[in-house]
Amino acid sequence: MLKTIWRWKVLNYPLAKELCFKKISANNAYRKVRRLIHEGYIEEALSTKIDLYALRLTQKGFNKIKYDIGYVTQERYLPQSVSHDYWAMAFQLGEYAFNPNKDVEFVTEQELQVTDSRLLPDWIPTVTNHIPDGCTKIKNAENSSYIAIEVELNAKPDLRYVHAAYYFEGVNRKIDTVLWLCDGNWLMERIFKLFLKLNLKRMEIHHFVLLEDFKKYGWDCQLRSGHEKNKIIRDVYAPRPHQLPGQTRPNPLSGKMHELFFSSKKSPWKPKV
Repeated sequence: MLKTIWRWKVLNYPLAKELCFKKISANNAYRKVRRLIHEGYIEEALSTKIDLYALRLTQKGFNKIKYDIGYVTQERYLPQSVSHDYWAMAFQLGEYAFNPNKDVEFVTEQELQVTDSRLLPDWIPTVTNHIPDGCTKIKNAENSSYIAIEVELNAKPDLRYVHAAYYFEGVNRKIDTVLWLCDGNWLMERIFKLFLKLNLKRMEIHHFVLLEDFKKYGWDCQLRSGHEKNKIIRDVYAPRPHQLPGQTRPNPLSGKMHELFFSSKKSPWKPKV
């Protein structure tokens, strides 16, 4: 569990059960999490933008695993922003949290930030002038697809978005889809209009999703732009129809996704107070 939290930066209680303690009961999983908190390996963090208890590593927890996670260039373990890192994790991991697929490969923002670029998968460029909030490779029968995510909860200076645009324009041309999760229509339109002014040759790879829609519909929310416009995330962020033998797309279990990512319950027994 400590390694899983380090990789994604934050989890919540239902995700800890699903990802780390799948074979035991919810009550027993909750007790294990509480024991790790009591012993000082992890701690709870609250954020008004997610309205739930997030679990993050402590220094003691990181020290416990730092020699087991491989060579890293920086000893980073705390989320830079609990809310941002939570939504990045939810947006990237999505339904694969409860329906994993061996042909889907995640590289999280944490791994992009602290792993020596020469040790990353060969589809990740060694240039680090921009770090996406996560990258995913989906193996298909013909050509694999490469997806990057960007989570924007607050406006940044235009230059930050220009750097991101040119990163996907020239540095990381493997990426064929960029999914932008924006907190507010005004922010989405600001970034989109800026990209239009840049006359990007690969403008069609950028797709925008509103956080409000993602909270309501999960992977069933609609994309607002790009070559997959008017499709839903499920159509993009899953193996394509020409999939490998025996390969399946995630099931449309919107209820399960809501339970894992959007539930305000702290324990298996009672709601958060």
